[in-house]
Amino acid sequence: VQTMVLDHDTVYVMEGDRFALKPVFTPDTISNQAVFFASDDSEVVTIDEDSIQAVGKGWTTVTAVSVSGRFMASCEVCVMPRWQVSPYSYPDEMFVFAKVSVDGKEPDGDMMVAALINDEVRGVGQWLTVGSYRCMVFRILNNGVDEVPDRVDFACYNRTTFRVEYFKQWLTYDGETHGTPKEPFELRI
Repeated sequence: VQTMVLDHDTVYVMEGDRFALKPVFTPDTISNQAVFFASDDSEVVTIDEDSIQAVGKGWTTVTAVSVSGRFMASCEVCVMPRWQVSPYSYPDEMFVFAKVSVDGKEPDGDMMVAALINDEVRGVGQWLTVGSYRCMVFRILNNGVDEVPDRVDFACYNRTTFRVEYFKQWLTYDGETHGTPKEPFELRI
Protein backbone atom coordinates (compact mmCIF):
# COMPACT_ATOMS: atom_id res chain seq x y z
CA VAL A 1 0.00 0.00 0.00
CA GLN A 2 1.34 3.43 -0.91
CA THR A 3 -0.23 6.54 0.56
CA MET A 4 0.58 10.14 1.41
CA VAL A 5 -0.91 12.31 4.15
CA LEU A 6 0.18 15.63 5.63
CA ASP A 7 1.44 15.91 9.20
CA HIS A 8 -1.56 18.18 10.00
CA ASP A 9 -5.14 18.02 8.75
CA THR A 10 -6.11 21.38 10.32
CA VAL A 11 -3.81 24.29 11.15
CA TYR A 12 -4.50 27.54 13.04
CA VAL A 13 -2.00 30.35 12.39
CA MET A 14 -1.86 34.08 12.90
CA GLU A 15 -1.60 36.64 10.11
CA GLY A 16 2.04 37.14 9.17
CA ASP A 17 3.24 33.75 10.45
CA ARG A 18 5.04 31.24 8.26
CA PHE A 19 4.69 27.50 8.69
CA ALA A 20 5.52 24.26 6.92
CA LEU A 21 3.52 21.13 6.21
CA LYS A 22 5.33 17.85 5.93
CA PRO A 23 4.17 15.02 3.69
CA VAL A 24 4.21 11.56 5.29
CA PHE A 25 4.53 8.65 2.86
CA THR A 26 3.68 5.01 3.54
CA PRO A 27 5.92 3.16 3.19
CA ASP A 28 8.52 5.78 4.10
CA THR A 29 10.93 4.15 1.66
CA ILE A 30 9.26 5.78 -1.36
CA SER A 31 12.25 7.20 -3.22
CA ASN A 32 10.96 10.61 -4.34
CA GLN A 33 9.05 12.29 -1.51
CA ALA A 34 8.99 15.78 -3.02
CA VAL A 35 5.64 17.55 -3.31
CA PHE A 36 4.15 20.71 -4.79
CA PHE A 37 1.85 22.85 -2.61
CA ALA A 38 -1.09 24.96 -3.74
CA SER A 39 -3.48 27.26 -1.87
CA ASP A 40 -7.17 27.55 -2.74
CA ASP A 41 -7.16 31.24 -1.71
CA SER A 42 -4.00 33.32 -2.17
CA GLU A 43 -5.57 36.19 -0.18
CA VAL A 44 -5.47 33.94 2.90
CA VAL A 45 -2.35 31.78 2.32
CA THR A 46 0.49 32.03 -0.19
CA ILE A 47 3.07 29.39 -1.04
CA ASP A 48 6.80 30.15 -1.42
CA GLU A 49 8.61 26.89 -2.21
CA ASP A 50 8.04 24.78 0.94
CA SER A 51 7.15 27.74 3.16
CA ILE A 52 3.52 28.68 3.65
CA GLN A 53 2.73 32.32 4.56
CA ALA A 54 -0.48 33.38 6.33
CA VAL A 55 -1.34 36.68 4.63
CA GLY A 56 -5.00 37.40 5.46
CA LYS A 57 -7.62 36.16 7.89
CA GLY A 58 -10.01 33.44 6.77
CA TRP A 59 -10.14 29.75 5.90
CA THR A 60 -8.55 28.00 2.92
CA THR A 61 -7.31 24.59 1.86
CA VAL A 62 -3.65 23.86 1.14
CA THR A 63 -3.16 20.86 -1.12
CA ALA A 64 0.02 18.85 -1.61
CA VAL A 65 0.56 16.82 -4.78
CA SER A 66 3.49 14.43 -5.14
CA VAL A 67 5.84 15.15 -8.04
CA SER A 68 4.78 11.85 -9.58
CA GLY A 69 1.16 13.01 -9.49
CA ARG A 70 0.08 9.75 -7.79
CA PHE A 71 -0.57 11.17 -4.35
CA MET A 72 -2.59 14.10 -3.05
CA ALA A 73 -3.39 15.31 0.49
CA SER A 74 -4.86 18.48 1.90
CA CYS A 75 -4.94 20.55 5.08
CA GLU A 76 -7.54 23.09 6.20
CA VAL A 77 -5.89 26.36 7.30
CA CYS A 78 -7.50 28.99 9.52
CA VAL A 79 -5.66 32.31 9.55
CA MET A 80 -6.55 34.34 12.63
CA PRO A 81 -5.90 38.04 13.18
CA ARG A 82 -2.91 38.73 15.44
CA TRP A 83 -3.74 38.54 19.12
CA GLN A 84 -3.39 42.17 20.08
CA VAL A 85 -5.68 44.85 21.48
CA SER A 86 -5.57 48.60 21.09
CA PRO A 87 -5.84 50.17 24.55
CA TYR A 88 -7.71 53.09 22.96
CA SER A 89 -10.59 50.88 21.74
CA TYR A 90 -12.19 50.27 25.14
CA PRO A 91 -12.61 52.65 28.09
CA ASP A 92 -12.74 50.07 30.92
CA GLU A 93 -10.26 47.45 32.13
CA MET A 94 -9.98 44.45 34.43
CA PHE A 95 -6.75 42.79 35.58
CA VAL A 96 -6.21 39.07 36.11
CA PHE A 97 -3.09 37.56 37.69
CA ALA A 98 -3.04 33.89 36.67
CA LYS A 99 -1.02 30.74 37.17
CA VAL A 100 -1.19 29.23 33.69
CA SER A 101 -0.61 25.55 33.00
CA VAL A 102 -0.81 23.75 29.63
CA ASP A 103 -0.43 19.98 30.01
CA GLY A 104 1.16 20.52 33.42
CA LYS A 105 3.76 23.08 32.23
CA GLU A 106 4.01 26.84 31.97
CA PRO A 107 3.49 28.09 28.41
CA ASP A 108 6.80 28.68 26.62
CA GLY A 109 7.83 31.11 23.89
CA ASP A 110 5.90 29.14 21.26
CA MET A 111 2.60 29.76 23.06
CA MET A 112 0.42 32.82 23.47
CA VAL A 113 -2.42 33.08 25.97
CA ALA A 114 -5.27 35.55 25.48
CA ALA A 115 -8.45 36.67 27.18
CA LEU A 116 -11.48 36.80 24.88
CA ILE A 117 -14.95 38.31 25.11
CA ASN A 118 -17.39 37.05 22.47
CA ASP A 119 -14.44 35.41 20.64
CA GLU A 120 -12.69 38.80 20.32
CA VAL A 121 -9.24 39.14 21.88
CA ARG A 122 -9.44 41.70 24.69
CA GLY A 123 -6.14 41.00 26.45
CA VAL A 124 -2.90 39.09 25.90
CA GLY A 125 -1.06 37.51 28.82
CA GLN A 126 2.37 38.84 29.78
CA TRP A 127 4.75 37.16 32.22
CA LEU A 128 5.28 39.00 35.49
CA THR A 129 7.80 38.14 38.23
CA VAL A 130 7.38 39.74 41.65
CA GLY A 131 10.01 38.52 44.12
CA SER A 132 9.79 34.72 44.09
CA TYR A 133 6.33 34.67 42.47
CA ARG A 134 5.79 34.26 38.72
CA CYS A 135 2.43 34.60 37.02
CA MET A 136 0.83 35.78 33.83
CA VAL A 137 -1.00 39.11 33.98
CA PHE A 138 -3.88 40.03 31.69
CA ARG A 139 -5.15 43.57 31.14
CA ILE A 140 -8.62 42.84 29.79
CA LEU A 141 -10.33 45.73 28.02
CA ASN A 142 -14.08 46.23 27.65
CA ASN A 143 -16.83 48.84 27.30
CA GLY A 144 -17.69 48.55 30.99
CA VAL A 145 -19.97 46.27 32.98
CA ASP A 146 -23.31 45.69 31.26
CA GLU A 147 -26.62 44.62 32.80
CA VAL A 148 -25.78 41.16 31.54
CA PRO A 149 -22.03 40.97 32.25
CA ASP A 150 -19.74 39.61 29.55
CA ARG A 151 -18.03 36.26 29.93
CA VAL A 152 -14.22 36.29 29.73
CA ASP A 153 -12.77 33.11 28.19
CA PHE A 154 -9.08 32.25 27.97
CA ALA A 155 -7.36 30.50 25.05
CA CYS A 156 -3.85 29.30 24.21
CA TYR A 157 -2.36 29.42 20.71
CA ASN A 158 0.54 27.02 20.14
CA ARG A 159 2.83 27.99 17.23
CA THR A 160 4.43 24.52 17.26
CA THR A 161 1.28 22.40 16.99
CA PHE A 162 -0.78 25.07 15.17
CA ARG A 163 -3.67 24.58 17.59
CA VAL A 164 -5.90 26.85 19.65
CA GLU A 165 -7.23 25.39 22.89
CA TYR A 166 -9.62 26.98 25.35
CA PHE A 167 -9.12 26.82 29.10
CA LYS A 168 -12.04 25.38 31.10
CA GLN A 169 -11.88 28.24 33.58
CA TRP A 170 -13.54 31.58 32.79
CA LEU A 171 -14.53 34.79 34.57
CA THR A 172 -17.35 37.30 34.43
CA TYR A 173 -16.20 40.76 33.37
CA ASP A 174 -16.70 42.95 36.45
CA GLY A 175 -13.94 45.56 36.17
CA GLU A 176 -12.24 44.21 39.30
CA THR A 177 -8.80 42.62 39.80
CA HIS A 178 -8.74 38.83 40.08
CA GLY A 179 -5.84 37.05 41.76
CA THR A 180 -2.49 38.42 42.91
CA PRO A 181 1.08 37.39 42.07
CA LYS A 182 1.14 35.48 45.38
CA GLU A 183 -2.34 33.94 45.00
CA PRO A 184 -3.07 33.80 41.25
CA PHE A 185 -6.24 32.68 39.50
CA GLU A 186 -5.67 29.13 38.12
CA LEU A 187 -5.88 28.49 34.36
CA ARG A 188 -5.31 24.88 33.25
CA ILE A 189 -5.65 22.88 30.06
